[in-house]
Amino acid sequence: MSAIRSRSWRWVAICAIAGIALSASLSARAQDEISRQQPLSLRLGIIVPSQAPFRSFSPLYSGGIEYRLPIPEGPKWYTSISVDFGYSGRVNGVAVSIPAAINQIYTFSEHNGVQPYAGIAFVADTFRNDGASLSYRQPMVTRFGPGLILGINFKRNLFWEARYEWPSKRFDDVGSMEGLRTYIGYRF
Repeated sequence: MSAIRSRSWRWVAICAIAGIALSASLSARAQDEISRQQPLSLRLGIIVPSQAPFRSFSPLYSGGIEYRLPIPEGPKWYTSISVDFGYSGRVNGVAVSIPAAINQIYTFSEHNGVQPYAGIAFVADTFRNDGASLSYRQPMVTRFGPGLILGINFKRNLFWEARYEWPSKRFDDVGSMEGLRTYIGYRF
């Protein structure tokens, strides 16, 4: 077990050093372009699962945060990390979802103050439900999968975003948090 931990810590250290080296090597022009972007955003919305038993807890009310990484990838592309928390308390139980994602976003041209964007995500969704029935209870698990992102930037700071995500489902899982997430947010 300690050999696995030491290997994991080595990978964390290597990734941290690579990230520091990459950020130190950014040109002044790229740093200026990134600093004009609003790197932090807060959002509120809902999560609508598409599969039973989580569909019976729909919608889960959600809030989250997103941070744009300072990696220059071109004038229309950016990478971000997002974490959200969704909760629903119903008569038939409580459901919790904590999706964390690495996002790759492409922004289209702005027209009349509206700028659409689209992207992909790699999601790690930690979820559980405490269903009233034993057959519907799902202990806390984390499942990984892809996601699609569509959104619209209004003016400079306000945005609307919709995501559909497909976290994996194992044979012993009661259900999956596959479904739609939609948010309204503000960039700082």
